[in-house]
Amino acid sequence: MKKNIESISINGMGVAKAYLTVFTHPASLPAILSFIGAVAWKFFIFQYLEKIHIRRVKITLADHKLDLTIPFREDTAKTYLDFINFWIRPLSLAVEKFGWHKGALISRRFIKKIAFAYNEAYRVYSKNITTTSRPKATTRTVRNIQRADPHYCCVPSLHIVIVLLVIFFWRKNFAAENYTQAEMEKWNRELYDRGLSIAKSVLYMKQHSVNCIPAAMFMITVTERELVTPEDIYKFIDEIFKDSEDIKPEDRNAIQQHIRETYSQYLEKYEGSEESDRDWANLILQWIRDYKPYSCN
Repeated sequence: MKKNIESISINGMGVAKAYLTVFTHPASLPAILSFIGAVAWKFFIFQYLEKIHIRRVKITLADHKLDLTIPFREDTAKTYLDFINFWIRPLSLAVEKFGWHKGALISRRFIKKIAFAYNEAYRVYSKNITTTSRPKATTRTVRNIQRADPHYCCVPSLHIVIVLLVIFFWRKNFAAENYTQAEMEKWNRELYDRGLSIAKSVLYMKQHSVNCIPAAMFMITVTERELVTPEDIYKFIDEIFKDSEDIKPEDRNAIQQHIRETYSQYLEKYEGSEESDRDWANLILQWIRDYKPYSCN
């Protein structure tokens, strides 16, 4: 039964309900197993095999000189690490709103999309992996992040892909499932603001370069056309570092312009090719192969 729960803050929700309901519902288990398999084999294990030299894939440095204009902020680690809870909280919200069964069925649709994103990104990673320069950490949290992460899957940034997927999947779902106007306004704003903070944190933490962002935006625009439009992406780009006092206005404008222009170039090349030859992954791979690395060390 649908409930009115507009008083709930989605960013303040715990994730236990999702694990205890969505992640144990028989109808969602196949999607969850597919997701776990994709993350394990096509993201983590793949990178560790590269790190210990069992598997060898070409590595390209993806740094850009604009990365030097963004300060290394270890204080954003908590926001960066909130990435997983960020996409799980709306699953808990769906259960809260509709109950165990329907909430799990709605959540299953999202889990399928997130598994698809990992599988699609692997089409790039498996042929040419990318990394960025990371400053030496001074806090235990960031040292642990850097030790645990082989840091070989930068272009396209799955952090950015999934942040955008969360924002725009739930925007459409809230409307399709007839959430109240107050609920939609409240939770769309909360997800957008939190997603934007996480997107900025991957740059502050030096986990990604400004070059990783437009590739991710291009990937999700092409693979999730029913959810995300170029207009959505350009609006999101305009919000990046908009109110950040630790980045000079001229540097912020240059970062936004670089992301916007690189994203636009991807789209133009994609739309300008023959339909039978269109492959977003090949366009990103071509960019990686043509890129002249810039060292930020």
